[in-house]
Amino acid sequence: MRRHILAVIERHHFYIINYTKLSTSKLLGGYIGRILKVDLSRGEWITVPLDISLAKMYIGGYGTGGRVLYDFVAPWVSPFDPMNLLIFSTGPVTGTAAPIAGRYAVVTKSPMTGFFGDASSGGFWGAELKFAGYDMVVIVGRAPKPTLLVINDGDVELKSAEPYWGMNAREADQAIRSDLGDRAMKVATIGQAGERLVRYAAIMNDNAERAAARCSVGAVMGSKLLKAVAVRGHGRVSVADLERLNTLAKEITETVKTNPSASTSRKEVLLETSPSSSA
Repeated sequence: MRRHILAVIERHHFYIINYTKLSTSKLLGGYIGRILKVDLSRGEWITVPLDISLAKMYIGGYGTGGRVLYDFVAPWVSPFDPMNLLIFSTGPVTGTAAPIAGRYAVVTKSPMTGFFGDASSGGFWGAELKFAGYDMVVIVGRAPKPTLLVINDGDVELKSAEPYWGMNAREADQAIRSDLGDRAMKVATIGQAGERLVRYAAIMNDNAERAAARCSVGAVMGSKLLKAVAVRGHGRVSVADLERLNTLAKEITETVKTNPSASTSRKEVLLETSPSSSA
């Protein structure tokens, strides 16, 4: 399994990138087929193909991200070590017409436990990553200064994030989109808690209205001096059987609408969020 995707090797304080090129000619529906690997220490990145066997065996963002973490982060690597990986990963339904298909996972070695850690967030960031041309982003190293990673329709750029360092997540999100000149950009960012390596820091996205909040993933991002990842894309996710997917999506939506338990939950949420309930 260690031939999957890439191998990150520490040698003379540099990160050597080595990977086995794999065929994507029989790519599964629901996947873009590309993984972006970014080395912040060297300011370099590389695109590698998604291993189909990896996608089949470990379905979803947690699964594929978890396997990569297991394979390429040694037991002695601490959560704030540059050799720890910060992985943004999506599943096969992300960006499709399937219900609740906007989620992405963040996988890393957690400062909270010292072991595997994962968090997930909703909104539009995950789908936008796939539209931009990637199923997964694997980040290693530590930037020499606060850094912004921009992914725009497959084009990758590392920019200075010093103007945004010290901002809270919402301020940074809005400033980054304004400075990039594209209000439709989707930004996953940390605030001051992540910058200060607070153990419960989250990664926020979609104007800081959504959060990947488990396992201190925001602190790991801060330890890498990575302020934000901004993504924008105009691609689409291929589906093996679109007609069947649309049928299933309608069935699931109808079940949720008519299921008594789901109906009760919706009413409870409405009551909890109504103005009269908070008076």
